[in-house]
Amino acid sequence: MNVRAISRIRGVANVCGLRDPLVESTLVYFLCPCLSSKGIVVNPEGTGFTAKYVDRLSGFAKARRDKAWEFMAEVTAQDRNFDWVFRMVWGSADALILYSQTDYPGIPADVREGVANHVAVAAHIADFWRFYEEQPWQNSPAWAIKQEDRRLRSLLPENATKHLKQDFVRRVFAGFALDGFLLRKGCFGRNPVILGVESSGVAVLQNAALEPKEQIPVIQLK
Repeated sequence: MNVRAISRIRGVANVCGLRDPLVESTLVYFLCPCLSSKGIVVNPEGTGFTAKYVDRLSGFAKARRDKAWEFMAEVTAQDRNFDWVFRMVWGSADALILYSQTDYPGIPADVREGVANHVAVAAHIADFWRFYEEQPWQNSPAWAIKQEDRRLRSLLPENATKHLKQDFVRRVFAGFALDGFLLRKGCFGRNPVILGVESSGVAVLQNAALEPKEQIPVIQLK
């Protein structure tokens, strides 16, 4: 298996930063916990947002999981010796960084090779707040920032103030930056490669805090 072969696999949109010869790596994709039908709501104090989780995958998460599984099935069908570790990172830390909650959602049974990220995030919460203040994503391509800003704001209730919406987007972007930081530190496996199952802007922002030579390679799925 080489970079050209991977780029030609059905379902792959593009490959960025991956070089031949390929070395044994950890292929990482991210899934978000499922919110209750109420979604994200302004907290009673009006100072932020709150949310309740349910113990299952959302429809969006299932679609992303299935894309990841289909990719791996295609890779192993073409190369039985392909021995990369395939790992899902469960976004349990969203409870902490977005809603200041510590009732972390567990990993549902219908995912494989999953690891929750709240332990690693809590251990590096100072880095999260550093990224929140420094906003390293300001140097990212404008299309990625605009794409994700629009998507995130669409998730928020209409009664939220402009300040609350801006704070929420900034927290998510700082979380994306922390994802890349933790990946580079090896918190989720050796030689990480992002398997992009979300919109292409997410992986761009996950690399926002890293120097060019340290950025995580990306296999972006359609």
